[in-house]
Amino acid sequence: MKKIVVAIPVLNESKSLGAVIDGIKALSMSNAKAAIVVVDDGSTDDSVLVAKEHGAKVLSHGGNRGLGQAFRTAVRHAIATKADIMVTIDGDGQFDPADIPQLVEPIVADHSDFVTASRFRSHELIPKMPGIKLWGNRRIAWIVNKLAGTNLHDVSCGYRAYSRESLLVLDLIGDFTYTHEVILTLAFRGMRMREVDVRVRGEREHGKSRVAGSILRYGLNSSIILLRNFRDYRPLTTFGDPAMLIAIIGMLCLAYFGISSLILDEFYPKILAFIGAFMLLFSTVLFITALLADMFTRIRVQLEETRRHLFLLEQEHK
Repeated sequence: MKKIVVAIPVLNESKSLGAVIDGIKALSMSNAKAAIVVVDDGSTDDSVLVAKEHGAKVLSHGGNRGLGQAFRTAVRHAIATKADIMVTIDGDGQFDPADIPQLVEPIVADHSDFVTASRFRSHELIPKMPGIKLWGNRRIAWIVNKLAGTNLHDVSCGYRAYSRESLLVLDLIGDFTYTHEVILTLAFRGMRMREVDVRVRGEREHGKSRVAGSILRYGLNSSIILLRNFRDYRPLTTFGDPAMLIAIIGMLCLAYFGISSLILDEFYPKILAFIGAFMLLFSTVLFITALLADMFTRIRVQLEETRRHLFLLEQEHK
């Protein structure tokens, strides 16, 4: 029997939260038992009261710390309670709790470490939403797939299932959101991923999304998180590729100056030589930075793996 923690991050979702919790409690899974935890991120309505009335455990931040922090709180709780699988579902009622068995089945069968619901893989299931949001979801999916080397259709959906092994390798930094950072981290750590088609409501019935309410703000914050995560796991590409390009430009500047001044016996501004020399020096610094950052990344990954193995051994002996 697998132990599942179903985590619901909420911020002022009192009108829809009760139905979500009841839908989870109504599930009947022969090979798993679900515990419900609501992570309250500073709600000012009756979300906490509703969660307790419907029988969910509540973890409160006491203030608004961001969806990324709410997710990390859920991860820590799932690990501490020795959950085999953690499922995340929004409290706004856009997702159907009846789809949870579809999400956890590949993990239970040991076919996947991470399963995400997909709103866009099947054309028949694409929800109604503003065109700009649909376009934005597709663009961010393209970017994440390019960075992570994956082929996912929906990288922004919060309806997901995680194996215990995948939870233990997550080391996230973003407070604003977590969805894209999780995919990059798990991809870089070699975790098996899968998508499951689900039908969702494209527009919220109550309230406004705290993450995607502003397309510009969402895109800016997501881009910063993606770049920082890619920098941390792929420093050779982040610093090495620009170093190579700058070095080539610097050598071309020096070659042009040398050929023009020495062979063609023509005078060209010496500033060209200084620019070329500076670019070569700068590219060298970048290349050394790339090597050092790559070394630190490898050390960090090894330390995280050691910490994970020690944690698992400790849990087995408790």
